[in-house]
Amino acid sequence: MVNENPRLMLPVKEHGPIRAIGTRVFVAVMCVVITTTVVYLERADYRDLEGTIDSWLDALYYATVTLSTLSVLAKAPHPNAAKLLMDFIISREGQEVFARADYIPAHPDVPATVPTLKPSEGKFRAHFFTPEETEDKMPKWNLVFNEFFR
Repeated sequence: MVNENPRLMLPVKEHGPIRAIGTRVFVAVMCVVITTTVVYLERADYRDLEGTIDSWLDALYYATVTLSTLSVLAKAPHPNAAKLLMDFIISREGQEVFARADYIPAHPDVPATVPTLKPSEGKFRAHFFTPEETEDKMPKWNLVFNEFFR
């Protein structure tokens, strides 16, 4: 009998949740380290609120803010398509896609694969800021950050 759809099937080795979390943490840390290094080495091309990036700490701050932001570039070739993608990513349906890929969804109504990783099921507190709260409180947060780290 000839298989009409021949494909190579490799065995999948199952790993526990600790290894999966460790792998994701490692990848996230490496993303931050690589981005921080690129920003620091190319710091003449980057600008923060004060105009320059002078230290590794400035580069780290710039990198972490950059990696945690969802935005549309000013000269994006298809800005409306990018806005639609952003809407999908933050929607319940988009966050369900993230949850199925074992990421912790940001949408409060979408359960995580491991429920205790979300505040309500894990019995810990978290506060999510609306865009309006973020815009309103950013000047204060910048002052606090500069007081501690500059």
